[in-house]
Formats: sequence, C-alpha cells, structure tokens
Amino acid sequence: MRVMQELHLHCPGPCEDGRLHCTLPTGEHASTACWFMAPDCAYGIAKRRELREHFVEVLTQTAIPAIHKLALASPKPTEALVNANVWDFKHRPILLLLGPKGVGKSYAAACAFVRWLEAKTPADLWRHPERWNDMARDAERALCWMHIYKLVNDRDSTEAAAKAPFLVLDDLASEDATPGAKARVNYIISERYDALKPTVLTGNLGVKEFVARYGERIMDRIAHFGTIANCTGENLREKG
Repeated sequence: MRVMQELHLHCPGPCEDGRLHCTLPTGEHASTACWFMAPDCAYGIAKRRELREHFVEVLTQTAIPAIHKLALASPKPTEALVNANVWDFKHRPILLLLGPKGVGKSYAAACAFVRWLEAKTPADLWRHPERWNDMARDAERALCWMHIYKLVNDRDSTEAAAKAPFLVLDDLASEDATPGAKARVNYIISERYDALKPTVLTGNLGVKEFVARYGERIMDRIAHFGTIANCTGENLREKG
C-alpha cells in the first residue's frame, strides 16, 4: 500500500474499475482500491450512487410492503412526501399524516423509513458490501409496518408495535370504532411517545375527525412531540 501511495500521489484521472494499478520495482503487478474516491471524483460519485441505490433496494426488499417499495423507484412529489422529507424524527419522533385516500401517505411513510435508515447507515458502508446483508437483516427487524386491522384484531401484535425501533401504523380509522380498538391505538401511541421512538401514523381523515375518534389526550401528545400534516392533492390511484 505504501508503495502504491508513493507512486500515485494524485488522482490518476478517469478509470474504469476504481482501482489503482502499477508495476512494482520487482516487476510484480499490483493494484489496490483507489483512495481518491472523493466527492469530486466522477467515478466515485457514480459508484457510490450505484451502491447506495442497491443498498436501499436490499434494505427494503422485505421490510416495506411491495406496493410502496415499487413507488420508491419513481417518487412522486406529493404534499405527503414533502412532509416526510422534512420530518425531524430525532426531536419530534411522531409523524401523523392525515388526508383523503390516494394522496401518497403510505408511500411517504415508506420514504420516511428510508430516510431514517440513511441517517443510521455508516458513511463508509458503500465500501463494504460484505456488510449489506447484516444491515438488511437489521433493517427488517427495525421496521414494524402494521395495518390498523392487525393491531386491533391480533393481541400479539400490540407489543411488537410498541417496541419496534420504527413503526408505521397504516390506515387509521379504517378499523371498527370500538372502545377496545381506541384503547389499543392510545396504548401504542402513548408507549412510543414515552420512549421517543420514531412512529408514522396514516389515516384517511382530518384533524377534527382524528380527535373525535381517538381523543384529545392522544392528539395533545402527538402535537407536543410530533408533526401533524394535512395532506392534500389528486388521487394517485385514480390517475394510475
């Protein structure tokens, strides 16, 4: 390595494989990974982008529902996505996305999870593809993506939703409006509020409807330590 560094003190220019090659004084051919892959290196920029895209694909292949994973490949600039992209999950860990159906709330939740993963991903991970599978398994364990029906009808799901490192509780208000269902939603939100765990909630209703259904206490907690977004826009499902 030291000999290679002495022979190449500056970037050698455009390359095809991201490696430095040289012939040692002994006549032996040697190569090493290029340490000049800096932000201003064209090859490095392209390679990091390629590896990052692949890494995100690996991370999301089992963690996010397929219908939303497909949308990640062709993002649509919706109001819901704008809110997900500016969500300060470190200091305001609850994101409540409300609005009519089809405006991209669940897709925005998937993007919010990817943002959270990106923030936790080591900056040099692109240089270590041997660690991708481990990171993918960690990501799969980190995300609990749960439809509200499962939460209110499956007792075993309650603690999983409460303890997951990252929770998406999807399609609030589509469940039966029973005291038991309300109690479970309140419990999950309260537990995650107390633990400061990143949580994305989506629902096809407005703020007043949310308060009427789940109570002012829960809305106060979300407003105190979270972000509430009223999402509007055209129905992307009808548009196709």
